[in-house]
Amino acid sequence: MSLQILSEGSKAHPKLAFEKERNAILIQGWSFCENPIKFYEPITKILDTMLQEEVSPITIDIELKCFNTASSKFFVDLARKMKTNDAGQELANKVCWYYDENDLETLEWGQDIAMASGVNIELIPSGKVNL
Repeated sequence: MSLQILSEGSKAHPKLAFEKERNAILIQGWSFCENPIKFYEPITKILDTMLQEEVSPITIDIELKCFNTASSKFFVDLARKMKTNDAGQELANKVCWYYDENDLETLEWGQDIAMASGVNIELIPSGKVNL
């Protein structure tokens, strides 16, 4: 497994990583980005390249402890991007939302993003991240 760390993460920004063998992107930690579009640009570039090259399936694993409103909008847009290609065809990509079993709010966040994006997000108890 070759995991490329794009950002180590901090109290304000999540860990970002990419595993090429699985076409998997990992977002893990806290996300209080003032400008999430700029912060998540490395992930957006990788995702755009994979979508252009029609790499399939792509997986995004998201495990967050907390995030701000600006980040939540980014996650909704990110999930939508995984749903269809430019021609409007459904893609076989997967968004996985890992939540703390003892904190139902983290589960509800995943459900809210799924509802807002119109994407079927797989909700998984934390501690089971594949990367």
